[in-house]
Amino acid sequence: MSTLKPSSLCLLVYLDETGQEELRDLQNPIFGMGGCAVLCSTAHRLLDLPWRETKLTAFGDREFAFHACSTLSDATPQQRGTIRQFFRDSLISRFAAVIRINTVLSPTLTPYQAISSVMFSLIEKVCVPYPPDSLALIFESSQRGDKLVRRWFSSLRVADENNKQLPVHFCFMDKAQREPGLEVADCIVNTAGRHVRHALRTGKREAHEMFAAIFQSVPRPLVHFIDVEAALIEKKK
Repeated sequence: MSTLKPSSLCLLVYLDETGQEELRDLQNPIFGMGGCAVLCSTAHRLLDLPWRETKLTAFGDREFAFHACSTLSDATPQQRGTIRQFFRDSLISRFAAVIRINTVLSPTLTPYQAISSVMFSLIEKVCVPYPPDSLALIFESSQRGDKLVRRWFSSLRVADENNKQLPVHFCFMDKAQREPGLEVADCIVNTAGRHVRHALRTGKREAHEMFAAIFQSVPRPLVHFIDVEAALIEKKK
């Protein structure tokens, strides 16, 4: 968990979460994780610069502190449209998985265990379009979250096309740093959570505009979304 010094072919995977990991908040009965990914060599061109320009256009400041929950709820239609256009134009990978209060879990699985297991699978799929020589998982630092990441993500193993294990690095960043990748990850997972909450309330799964821009506007290899209905451990025979 040391200071990150990625190679040019390191796949930067920015991760954030939404909801409450024990599913005890009945007003927000979901827990999700997701984010975005980009090769280090293209991160400035494909992610950092476009996101800062998006914030300049939408909010008048490249260093605007973007917090998906409050920013999106307070944004004008024009500001939300600018953010949607960023995702339509962007060639970064985006992914998310969400469990809900009625997701069927094995008795021995906690919601966080379940979602981290799904993340392992999604991260492997995210790697497919790229030629990475390593991975860096980048999380927003928090006293609670850092402990959970260390416990449940340290066993992540990812192999390249020759079945060689790729080095996996971990990095925790303070929210005050306004890291573009983490702000974009926040927007992605917040939108995924909102989509699932809407389905829970209404029984309808139609995509709202932000969800469509993030998850339905770019080629399939760059997009992965799972609304987890069940996470079960098979009993050994």
